[in-house]
Amino acid sequence: MRRFWLPHGAARTFSNSCTLRNSCMRSYTQLFRTPEFKLSRIALPELEPQDEIWTGQLPGQCLFADSREPGHGPHQLFPADVVDTRRMAWLETCLQSSACRYMICWVPSRCGHSCDGTHGKVSMLQVERAFDHALCRTPLRRISLSLRGRTARFGLKMEEHGVTGSVKARTAVGLLRELHRQAPLAPGTVVVESTSGNLGLAMAHILPSIDCVFLAVVDLKTPHSTRRELLERGARVIVVDEPDGQGGYLLRRLDTVRRILAEHPEYRWPNQYENPASPRVHEHSTGPEIADQAGPELSAAYAPVSTGGTLAGIAAHLREHRPDVRCVAVDVTGSVAIGGSAGRRLIPGIGASRRSAFLRDGAYDHAVHVDDAEAIAVCRILREDLDVTVGGSTGCVVRALLADLATEAAGGFPVCLAADGGAKYLDTFYSDDWIKEQGIHENVSEAVDRLRADGVAFGWGAARK
Repeated sequence: MRRFWLPHGAARTFSNSCTLRNSCMRSYTQLFRTPEFKLSRIALPELEPQDEIWTGQLPGQCLFADSREPGHGPHQLFPADVVDTRRMAWLETCLQSSACRYMICWVPSRCGHSCDGTHGKVSMLQVERAFDHALCRTPLRRISLSLRGRTARFGLKMEEHGVTGSVKARTAVGLLRELHRQAPLAPGTVVVESTSGNLGLAMAHILPSIDCVFLAVVDLKTPHSTRRELLERGARVIVVDEPDGQGGYLLRRLDTVRRILAEHPEYRWPNQYENPASPRVHEHSTGPEIADQAGPELSAAYAPVSTGGTLAGIAAHLREHRPDVRCVAVDVTGSVAIGGSAGRRLIPGIGASRRSAFLRDGAYDHAVHVDDAEAIAVCRILREDLDVTVGGSTGCVVRALLADLATEAAGGFPVCLAADGGAKYLDTFYSDDWIKEQGIHENVSEAVDRLRADGVAFGWGAARK
């Protein structure tokens, strides 16, 4: 007897079946999260009394099921011993049918197939479609800025509008494609990764669509809303609560990943911290988009640094195609990702407790460390002026830009990468109670007052798709 939880806490029981674990379908996670989905048991004369098959229906949709008996109405049924090629050929045909959005592949529990998730197959085409779906072009918004009586313009590359809400969707696709190239990501494969949040959300979005499982190793700085969303997307979550002595939790998260892999050598680890697939995907997607959307006037690109893969990829593209553009690495005070001294850090999604493996000498033109309070102050000013919430790393890059605009180092039209949106941070650095708990309320208030005294004000310009 297996129990699977559906939305809003409702449970259904599937008996004598490895339906979900041996699925050869599009994501059953997506199916069960569809509010209109109706689940029901079907009785077929071909089945023995102790056998059950469950199916579901969406308005105007058909759901096909696979079993051990041939041909019955709308359900194409196969003997359990039919070779996978015939079974998969039928499933592929159904996937291409406009009448079918979802399928469940059902195998009787006594048929001899294991329920470890390794029996099912997902075609290469389905995997590539899942990866392609997670990659999309994001808008570049033009922002007007007043500073010390002068007016300037800059671009904000809004990665929040990507499929998973952050630039890490691109990273996840690059990492998973490389993992799949090395050895196919078969249904039931468990992928484990250390994440501060955004990469985990991207992995939790993509992996269920190819019937794989995501195990996220996060820490206490990961917003509660992010942890909840990971769980809602079907990910397993391990929260590391031991600091690493370098101002964060990264080193302990990596220790946890290595321990898990030692206990479960069959698990797969993309290793976002050292895998060259990370900068490569940004070299071929994020970098070209920025250059195209900003056009010939592009003068500088500012990107937050954590693993360093995003900036390394953007810079690699610009070095080759736009060597006149200045590349700026933006880190947070207390991070050692691009050097500096380790210390306390409050903003997730930027900074690291170890040096970046991707950013070496010559990878960028200039590096800046921004104080937490200054970055939070910029986030709050952006929300007040533009009615938009951005992530803390965006506050860092815009604060770094402000410093360069004061000295004209940014040039005519710089672009800042806004790695994610701020909705998941409303209960942290957008909350007065939270910044008081962290002991930085006065620092943030003083930073806001100082920036406003310098005449800092933002306004929207046109979007470039």
